[in-house]
Amino acid sequence: NTSSDSTDDCVLPQTHGVLLMIVNSIAAVVGTCGNIMVCIAVLTSTRLRRSSNFLLLSLAIADLVVTMICEPLVAVIVAKRAFLHDCASSLELAYVISSNLSCSASVMHLAAISVDRFLAVVFPLQHKRIMNSYGLKIMLGVVWGVSIIFASCRIPFLKETSYLVLVMFVVSYGLIIICYATIVTFLVKEKRRKNELRAPPTVVVNSKIERRVAFTLAMVIAIFTACWLPMIVNISLEYSANTSSDSTDDCVLPQTHGVLLMIVNSIAAVVGTCGNIMVCIAVLTSTRLRRSSNFLLLSLAIADLVVTMICEPLVAAIVAKRAFLHDCASSLELAYVISSNLSCSASVMHLAAISVDRFLAVVYPLRHRRIMNSYGLKIMLGVVWGVSIIFASCRIPFLKETSYLVLVLFVVSYGLIIICYATIVTFLVKEKRRKNELRARPTVVVNSKIERRVAFTLAIVIAIFTACWLPMIVVFFSAGKSLVKMYGTAYMWIRSLALSNSAMNFIIYSARIRDFRDAYALICRKIIHCTRQVQLNSLNLSVRFCETTETPISVIPLTRAEHIQISRQNLFALFPELINMNISSEYSANTSIDSADDCVLPQTHGVLLMIVNSIAAVVGTCGNIMVCIAVLTSTRLRRSSNFLLLSLAIADLVVTMICEPLVAAIVAKRAFSHDCASSLELAYVIGSNLSCSASVMHLAAISVDRFLAVVYPLRHGRIMNGSGLKIMLGVVWVVPIIFASCRIPFLKETSYLVFVMFVISYGLIIICYATIVTFLVKEKRRKNKLRARPTVVVNSKIERRVASTLAVVIAIFTACWLPMIVVFFAAGKSLVKMYGTAYMWIRSLALSNSAMNFIIYSARIRDFRDAYALICRKTLHCS
Repeated sequence: NTSSDSTDDCVLPQTHGVLLMIVNSIAAVVGTCGNIMVCIAVLTSTRLRRSSNFLLLSLAIADLVVTMICEPLVAVIVAKRAFLHDCASSLELAYVISSNLSCSASVMHLAAISVDRFLAVVFPLQHKRIMNSYGLKIMLGVVWGVSIIFASCRIPFLKETSYLVLVMFVVSYGLIIICYATIVTFLVKEKRRKNELRAPPTVVVNSKIERRVAFTLAMVIAIFTACWLPMIVNISLEYSANTSSDSTDDCVLPQTHGVLLMIVNSIAAVVGTCGNIMVCIAVLTSTRLRRSSNFLLLSLAIADLVVTMICEPLVAAIVAKRAFLHDCASSLELAYVISSNLSCSASVMHLAAISVDRFLAVVYPLRHRRIMNSYGLKIMLGVVWGVSIIFASCRIPFLKETSYLVLVLFVVSYGLIIICYATIVTFLVKEKRRKNELRARPTVVVNSKIERRVAFTLAIVIAIFTACWLPMIVVFFSAGKSLVKMYGTAYMWIRSLALSNSAMNFIIYSARIRDFRDAYALICRKIIHCTRQVQLNSLNLSVRFCETTETPISVIPLTRAEHIQISRQNLFALFPELINMNISSEYSANTSIDSADDCVLPQTHGVLLMIVNSIAAVVGTCGNIMVCIAVLTSTRLRRSSNFLLLSLAIADLVVTMICEPLVAAIVAKRAFSHDCASSLELAYVIGSNLSCSASVMHLAAISVDRFLAVVYPLRHGRIMNGSGLKIMLGVVWVVPIIFASCRIPFLKETSYLVFVMFVISYGLIIICYATIVTFLVKEKRRKNKLRARPTVVVNSKIERRVASTLAVVIAIFTACWLPMIVVFFAAGKSLVKMYGTAYMWIRSLALSNSAMNFIIYSARIRDFRDAYALICRKTLHCS
């Protein structure tokens, strides 16, 4: 595709070209120096030479691919397009190769780092042993191996492999979410254990509460069924057949209905998001709600957040485009299909799991708690989310072929629900008959009145769920074809009705369960109190500022719980950013029609872009080099774990020393010479694919390292010092190299591999950090319960601070790449003009991430600050 660039597409405004060149050059230099410093710090500092830090080293190496290859390529491509009006197709190819490799490596590194944090927090005694023996090697091997394979497959088959980009991001972020969710769960359990008595009580069964909860959850199921039933059938049978033939008339929606649909979906999104977040907070913070069964409600609330935070805003945007712009918004529809398949399957399976839990609580009350606390809850959550992710992954590339799976999923889930509640009703009838026969109170107290109320409540839930979903089923499934016009007024209202179900569950909880009402009230009081306190502090600060010219500003330290909450919020914000790597496929698809106008870049933007990229290149190169030197020379940083940071710094050097200078050059060419700089773009593509995949895999490897360091601190050192680090570094570099190699000749055919790499990496990161948070919760609870110092001293405070630091790294990485993901992948096509002003700024933002990690290390880790200071002193002394 890069061989047929037109002159107009190769023109970039010179102002933007100069700015892009400066930005990419600075990011390349700063990122390269910083990542090199990370590598050196991990390799040389004894305090950093831990197995977990070798994930940071590997991530730094992946970032070096970006800073030393991708960003210089971008700078050169920008220069060619701005000043020479040259599309620089060869450089773009090089950029695609390197960016696919580095991006996939980075996201997988984040997932690995999350796993490491999970192990370090939840299993601190085993973490060190695992990472030092084989864990680190496996992580690095998987991260780099998968990244290289991903990039290799992406290059020749960009278009055919585009869905793999989504898969990689979903898997990676799913792993990150799982890890941090597990960590949070662990911390909650740990706190509860501390507050419990030294001896656990005998089995206490509150049948009245259990059955009331059963009725409440039955109501949830009913509302879910009513809301989602019509949509399920439509998704399974009609979506793929109708979306392929959108015409101008099909993209027109009456403005009156459009406005109403936008209002309804917006309100449902806001109310549902706030409500589901309150459910999560209530379960995690309320001692009366912190039971194993309620964690199913917490998981269901997370699934509903996918609907309220992603699906409903997408529907509102689609409606707006169809009503006012007469645009079919195919890209938004693709994003909607992906998120709706995941959330819908997760929701219906959660309802089935909740029904099984209620069956155990009512029919086998003495066994219920033992089963759920031992293994039942973990199995349920694993099956629910695992099957949902597999289901959504299979549905995306094969919508039409897998339509029957939707029906199978609903039939199995509802069959399980019906069986469970039929058994509950039968049990209650027999229990009542036994009471009338024996005229005596049974051994297990059964409150028939409460039981009937619960049964009635659950019947309402199922009825409402069915009522919401029935129109969608009848319209799109029963007739074998759609009975209404796809994307018409009726379709939009039916779909909005189905989606609105996710905003109702928290209302049912508060209406039927007193503990939830109390927790909500407490949350609201705390929010109001915090708001008033902030206003009061602001007023006091204003008064002091008026009274004196020097007003000292104090920094209020955050507690560990606040840090954990911030990390959780950061992780929940990560998911929409996972679908980045379509950049490559969009590049290959769009560079084939570059014209002379497209090679022209406004000079104002060109100058700014050149400045920004140049500064980023210089700062990033210096910073990453300092990281490398620090790790290699500092005895406190020379730990196995820090070699991952060293490797990540090397990957960042690729961006800061190659990619960003290339971007600056490309911007200069487009802005001043009106040259598309195709050769520079090719070099940029090679460097960016390598560095981006390496970076994302490094983040995943670092997450795994942190997981081992926190959860298995005693195993961590042995694993990382043994074979773990070698495996991690091998994987995080081999996979990006293979990935970039495959991406170069087959850009279009291997585009899906980008998504796969990001999904896997971020999934690993999510799993690691979720496990870490869970471990911290359990650890805190254990401390409160035992009131004694363990025999093995574990410096959990340091490990947890490192985990939070790496969570910041992951969050910044995601934030930098989010615009690129949304613009180039979410819609299935580029939302901005390829190689235009917006494109260049978005690309520069993504690449600038590689110049930030070393700053985070120095800001959060004292050992790195000391190592950097020593390096600077030695440098000045030598000078």
